Parts: sequence; C-alpha cells; structure tokens
Amino acid sequence: MALDLQRAYLDLKKERERTDLLLTEVNRLQGALEGVMGSARREVDSRLQAEEALNETEERLQLAVEASGLALWDYRFPFTDVYLTARWGELIGDVAMEGSWKTDALVGRLHPDDALRVEHELRRLIKGEVHRASGEYRFKTAEGWIWLETHAMVVETDAKGRVSRLLGTHADVTQRKQLEEKALHARTLAEQASRAKSEFLANMSHEVRTPLNAIMGLNHLLQQTQLTSEQRQWLGLMEDSSRALLSLLNDVLDLSRIEAGKLQLDFVEFPVQPLFDNIFALYEQQARLKQVKLSMSLSPELPPQMSGDPFRIRQILTNLLSNALKFTPESGRVSLSVGLESAGESSREMVIRIADNGIGIALEQQQSMFDAFTQADASTARRHGGSGLGLAICSRLVKMMGGRIELQSSLGVGSTFEVHLPLRQAPQANANDPTGVHILAKDLVSARKRLMNARVILAEDNAVNELLVRKILEDVGCEVRIAQNGAEAFRLWKEWEVDLILMDVQMPEVNGMMATARIREEERAVHRAPTPILAVTANAMPGDREAYMAAGMSGYVAKPIEVSVLLMTMMQVMRKREQPDPPHLASIGVSGKPENLQKPSARPEKTFAPDLYDSCSLAELRDRVEGGQQRLRGALAAQDTVSAKAELEQLKQAFDYLEADRALRICRGLDMARHAGEWGLFSRALPLLESEVSAILVRFSTATD
Repeated sequence: MALDLQRAYLDLKKERERTDLLLTEVNRLQGALEGVMGSARREVDSRLQAEEALNETEERLQLAVEASGLALWDYRFPFTDVYLTARWGELIGDVAMEGSWKTDALVGRLHPDDALRVEHELRRLIKGEVHRASGEYRFKTAEGWIWLETHAMVVETDAKGRVSRLLGTHADVTQRKQLEEKALHARTLAEQASRAKSEFLANMSHEVRTPLNAIMGLNHLLQQTQLTSEQRQWLGLMEDSSRALLSLLNDVLDLSRIEAGKLQLDFVEFPVQPLFDNIFALYEQQARLKQVKLSMSLSPELPPQMSGDPFRIRQILTNLLSNALKFTPESGRVSLSVGLESAGESSREMVIRIADNGIGIALEQQQSMFDAFTQADASTARRHGGSGLGLAICSRLVKMMGGRIELQSSLGVGSTFEVHLPLRQAPQANANDPTGVHILAKDLVSARKRLMNARVILAEDNAVNELLVRKILEDVGCEVRIAQNGAEAFRLWKEWEVDLILMDVQMPEVNGMMATARIREEERAVHRAPTPILAVTANAMPGDREAYMAAGMSGYVAKPIEVSVLLMTMMQVMRKREQPDPPHLASIGVSGKPENLQKPSARPEKTFAPDLYDSCSLAELRDRVEGGQQRLRGALAAQDTVSAKAELEQLKQAFDYLEADRALRICRGLDMARHAGEWGLFSRALPLLESEVSAILVRFSTATD
C-alpha cells in the first residue's frame, strides 16, 4: 500500500508538472494573443485615423475646388469619354451634375480659331511628348462664348509606358480676359494720345522754330549793318526776347523727352574748370548790369577732368544761376562754389552750391518747387517771368545722372541749391572739351578759315531761311548753290564736286532724308567718298537726330541757327571726312620716311606747306606725280575710264595731303569729265593740271633747298 501511495504521488507530481507546463504555454499563448489583438486594435485605429485624415483631406480639397470655382476632369484610355464634376455644368450653363461627356462633342464646341491649338496640345499629352500642359481658349455655351483656362497632367501610364490617364482642371477666366482687353484698349488709347502729343509738340516745334529762325537770323544780319545806338538797343531787345522764346521752347521739349524716357545722356570726358569758368563768364556781365555781386569758388581738390554729360551739367547750372540772379535784388549776392565730398567708403561726389540772398521760398512751397509748371506763387511769375519748368528739368536730369538736388531756403533771407553728382574721374591724357556750348574765338576763326572756298549745296525751301543761311555762308567765303528740294539737291550733287551739303528735312517733292538716302546709295554704287551732309531743321523732338543719322546724315544743326554752332559743326563734319587720313604718300608708292610726315588735323590756311616734308622723298614724289600724269595721257588716248579713275584717285590723295587745293580741284573736274564721258573736256583740262603740278614741284624744290 505504501508503494501504491508512492507511485500515486509520483504520478500526481508528474501530472502537476505537465499541468504547470500547460499553464505556462497557455499564458505564453495568451500573451501572444493579446499582442496580436493589440496590434490589430492599433492597426484598426491607424486605419480609422488614416481614413479620417483622408476624409478631411478630401473635404478640404473639395472645399478648395468649390471655392476656386474649378471644374475637375478625368480622362482615361481609350480617351473617348471624359469625366467632369458638377461644376462643369455650371460653367457652361448646363445641369450641375457630374458625369461623362463625349470628347467629340466637347471638341466641336471649341472656337474655330482655338480648336487646332487645343487638339494639338491634347495629342502631345496622349503621346507622352509632354507631361504637363495649360492654355486658354474659347468655348461655346448656351449664352455665348466664354474663356476657359485649362491645366492638364499625365497621372498614369500602362506597362508599356503609354499614357492611360489624364487629370486636370477647367476655370472660367472670361471676366479676366475682358479686363485684359479693356486694359489693352486703354493702353492703345494712351499710346495714341502719347503719339498725338509727340506729333503736336514736333509740329509746334517746327512751326515755331521756322519763323523764330527767320527773326533771329534777320536780327543777326541787321546787327552787321550801320546802326544808330537806339536801333542797336532795339535789336538787342529783340534778340533777348527771341532767345527767351527759344529757351522756353527747349524747356518744353526737354521735359517731353524726359517724360517719354527718350532723353539720352552723353557721357564723355571733359575738363572741369573750363566748364565752370565759361558758365561764370556767361553770367558775370548780367550780374554786373543788375549790380549783383557774383562770386565763384572752385576747390583745389577738383580733378582736372571727369566723365559726364557736360551739356546737361551746364544746363542745370545755367538754370540755377539764372534763377538766383533773377530773384536776387540789386546789391544782393550770388555765389557758386564747387567741391568734393565723401559719398561712401571708396566713392566721392562733386557738390555744386548756388546760394543767394534773394527773396527766398516759403517752407510750404519748397516741396513742390521741383514739379513742372510750378513757381513760388502766381505773383512771382508776373514779376519775374518764367514757365516753372527749369527746376523740374534740373531735378530730373540730376536723378538721371545718379545724383540728387537739395533746397534750403527761408522767405526773405535767400536760397541755397545743392547739386550732388557722383564723381566719375577721367584719365587726363584723353581729356577734351566736347561741351560744344561755349565756342572759343580761336575755334571760330579756325572754322572760318577752314570753310573758306568750300563748295556748299544749301537745300532749303523757305525763302527767308535760304537768304539767311546763304548770307552766313557767303560771309565766310563759301561757294553756295541753292536747291529748293531734295531732288534738286541730288541733281546738284551729281553735277558738282561738293564739299558739304546743308539739307533741310521738310521739303516738297523729295524731302531731306529721301535725298540723303539717294546720295548715299549713289555713292556706294560709284565708289564715291561720302559727302558730309548736315541736317538743318526745325525738328528737335526725341528720336529726330537718331533718325537723321540712320538715314545717312553726318550731323545735325537745329533751328534757330546759331552762326557759331553752324560753322563749327560744318568744320567738324568736314574734318571727320578726312579721318581716317588719306594713307599718306606711302599709299601712292612714295618711299622714304612717310611715318615722319604728320598731316595736320585741320587746314588753317589754303596754302601749300612744304615744310611738312623732307628732301629725301622729293625725287620719288616728283617721279610718282609725273608718272601719274603720263598714265593719265595714256588713259585719255585710250579713253580708258577705269585707268583714269585709278590715277586720279592717287593724285587726289597726294594733293589733298599736300593741301594743294587748286590741283585737287582740277583733279576733281577731270574725274567728273571722266565719269560723264566728256573726253574733249578732259583733254582741255589735263594741261591745267600739268601746269599746276609743275608750279607745285618748283615751289617744293625751292623750299627744301
């Protein structure tokens, strides 16, 4: 029995151990099950959260689409039907219901002018040539045409990479397109108004300048005659009034150029002190007559030269100085000071101060002083005159130069204007005085000498202007021929070896620009050197000068004509014709030392200058010139136009270089006879050339012995 109990105990112990193992396994499995259930619950929660987020996103997207008024579309292979949201029906005035629409039906409602373009872009998307596209086009609805803006993109492709699905949006942009059309119409009207304004100003300028040119020109001619002191005083008043009118006209045109953005600054290198000296000298006499003390102070730190637009700087200074003298009473003071100030770590600026102790400007009026047509008050305009344009132009010019203008003033005490301009220093070696506004007496004398015996065609249809300009030219010794229109100018140019043409622009039949174009075309055809052509016109609007230069003109002189400006401009364009210089004597086969033979840039006198050459080149010079004459004889005998032209060109270069004007003129006459085929005239003129050449060589030999 004890054994039985022991066996039973052992069996029970084993069963208990198995039970413990089973409980352990059950607990493990229960833990695993709880883990799985927890994961399942988390997964379910995550999915629920994702679904909620997706629903929120879809809701937000739907709200955004509805708020934006977009119609969504879905286009799938085989691309016969397109799914559209309910908004599409609203856009086209149909039932607001989502659904499928036949592609062909939609394409058939495209505007004929837009259909091909839209179909082309759609085909590119379906072929996979592009993945995004957008465009605007017209679509027909029950109420008419509307403008649609469509965006499209590829969203799915098949296993072979072919496009299988497109998505996109439609938006009604009809209102925006209407606004754009209205804006375009308004801009067109504004441009037309601007053109009309420009044309009006151009016509006004021309119509005012033409009689003003006659008034100022006749006044100039009268001042050259015998006059009593009273008559000379009246003519002086007439000249002052004419210049005041011209100044007002120029101010109006300058303001128009600035407002149109067509005023171009011409940055060049110029000497600083002469500019201020000339301006000071211009107003010194005016101040003395008014008994106003005018003083000037230039800082020694100023550079000798700087880069800028000296003409516009002068315009600013003359406006400010003129105002200072105008508004300063007798026994008052006006000062001009120029110095340098720091404008940063490595830059400096030139500061110009013009101060007076005149009537001053009230504080409340100072803010508007730089506005166009503005003066301190109406009584100022009545007492002192002026249009109120000067300061407006000064302010805008200073800004265009990158500077600023400041005003400090107290009523009854005086005013100080400060102009700050960035200093653009120029190298001293390249400095010139290109201002062209203050012509020195020696320059004018040089111009008169250079123009003596010059052959000039004057193309002018106005009888008074023709009289004035012809008298000016004849007074300096020019030989003048008159053309009433461009056609006559062209004919005279072909018949006459001319040095320069003064061409009015507005003439009957053939205008100046057309005549210039004909001349330039003929010059190219016959290989003739370009003739200097100056536009002399009352047109002075933005773009006029550029148009004249583009037509082939060499320069531009505005009416009313300033005699000194006209003469200097004539001399300058004639000098330009001579640059680059003829290729010196070496170009006609003369050896020796041609590099030592420096041709002067201008001809101070029409005389032969043998001291320019040394005797070592004399023999070769004589051989070449005499050989050229012999070859001309041969060309005459054979009536060989080509050979005669070649020899005459070489001789003309030599005589022009030697400044042997009579020989040069004879050569030109021979060339004209050759060109016209007048060999009889050629044979009669050739001995004249041979005689002149002999005299030249004799004088040359004598001077070098």
